[in-house]
Amino acid sequence: MGCKEVALKPDAPRVSMPVKTGKEESRDIPMLDEPGKTFETGRADGHQISNELLFRCFTCKRLAHYRHLPTPITLSHEAGISEIAVHYQSAKSWLCADCSSYRYGLDKIIAWRPYPPNAVEAFRPIGQPPHYKEQLPREYLVKWLARSYRRTEWVPHMWLVSTNPSKLRNFLTSGPKVELLQEVPKPDAAIMGEASPVFEIIPDSRASSPKLGSHTTEQILDSLPDAEGRIPPAWKIIDRVLDVVLWFPKDAQKQKKQSRQNKPRKKLILSDSEPESSGEKMEAERSLIFDRGEEPPANLTATVVEWESQHNRPLSKDDISHVVWAFVKWDDLTYDEGGWVIPSCHIDLIHLLSYVGHPSEGPRDRL
Repeated sequence: MGCKEVALKPDAPRVSMPVKTGKEESRDIPMLDEPGKTFETGRADGHQISNELLFRCFTCKRLAHYRHLPTPITLSHEAGISEIAVHYQSAKSWLCADCSSYRYGLDKIIAWRPYPPNAVEAFRPIGQPPHYKEQLPREYLVKWLARSYRRTEWVPHMWLVSTNPSKLRNFLTSGPKVELLQEVPKPDAAIMGEASPVFEIIPDSRASSPKLGSHTTEQILDSLPDAEGRIPPAWKIIDRVLDVVLWFPKDAQKQKKQSRQNKPRKKLILSDSEPESSGEKMEAERSLIFDRGEEPPANLTATVVEWESQHNRPLSKDDISHVVWAFVKWDDLTYDEGGWVIPSCHIDLIHLLSYVGHPSEGPRDRL
């Protein structure tokens, strides 16, 4: 979240350093507008202790220097530390940028790795999993509900403790439910159609706990920093497209229609091309959609039925560039693992062409 330096030493005595004002002394600690620190030497062990104000996230409990917090998109790049502090304390309700960005429910915990990368955990006996409430220096690769394996994220340990303690406890005691590949496949394996190594989905069972020393326990104790690369490529490849949503900003179309109501002799033509941006709000929406894969809002999209009704013709292959949201089934995964995604590669387009090219025979007519 920041510089990943040690901000507070647990056993070091904290000595307050008053700020001199000339006439009287105040115990308030100033917020530095310029990068810098003030230090006081501890009386017992000589440790240097920072007197700079720090931000602590309400959910994941991580500390950060205010000057290292990401500048929100709602503020200018030249915003001062005080403005950034007010944003995180009020608008974000004391949540860091990471925790406030987690908008989906947790589906699966896949793997873990040290956080920061050079972190060392306290010693524990071999085969004994850590207690889930410990403040472990870890982060976990998770899959979100209704999100694909293309959109996995690493989340802090304390975020899981605060939001999903039961799933974290099950992960640490019973192991991951998804077994990843033994090694990272070649980058072109999925494109060239090479077979992926054997993998399996471990059935979710709470009837019994695994025995110490079993294969599952070894998975628990081992970190996997490259876990994202070990996800089977087939789980990220579209098997078939079941439905699509098209880019069609209704507000802009409504404005066009209203501006032409006084000209009845001219036929109303709805442009197939993307309308001009209506400012920073539109750009922010596009960033969420195309950069983060967020679901497009209803006022910017249309279903196939709505789109065909507005254009008075069936959807064709020439309209594929307007598809921004597709409900798909993934290769080697069941239908209940399907979800909505933004088509992003040539493999996706092949399946979209198959869907759009046969509107009368498309899967949407059989749902």
